[in-house]
Amino acid sequence: MNATFNIVEEPVGETYQKLLQLASETCASFSLVWRDQLNFELSAEEVASLLQPYLIREQRTDEWPGTKLLGHLATVRHYRLCVETLNVLRQAAGLYAWLEPVFPEDLALYTQDGSVWLGSIAHEQDAWIQGGSELEQAIGARLPGLAVVHERIVE
Repeated sequence: MNATFNIVEEPVGETYQKLLQLASETCASFSLVWRDQLNFELSAEEVASLLQPYLIREQRTDEWPGTKLLGHLATVRHYRLCVETLNVLRQAAGLYAWLEPVFPEDLALYTQDGSVWLGSIAHEQDAWIQGGSELEQAIGARLPGLAVVHERIVE
């Protein structure tokens, strides 16, 4: 049985760091978004430059986890999750800091099979984590500061 945990309070500081650590043990990749109609600062392009060696694929699309644009496109870049890329993700103060103009947007993390493990819509301060019963145990034991609402999904 899978479950969705809706994050009800932004993970920042130590909670954000622990969330990234748990993700590194579960996920193989992540994505960040550069929407065409937004103006990014140099810092967002610096993130792209730092992550470039770990790029898996780049796609022009109007859709990514939690978002479907109407009449606009974005560049969604998927990267390998490893120690080096985690260090870049740790630069943000919290999950919703992945927001223009300073950073690319909407951090999403994916399991080895490409399933969304964590999705976020930073400008709406909306995020969720998906997984099985082991995820519920991990959140309770390793992320006590993560405020979530649990929603079971029966398959």
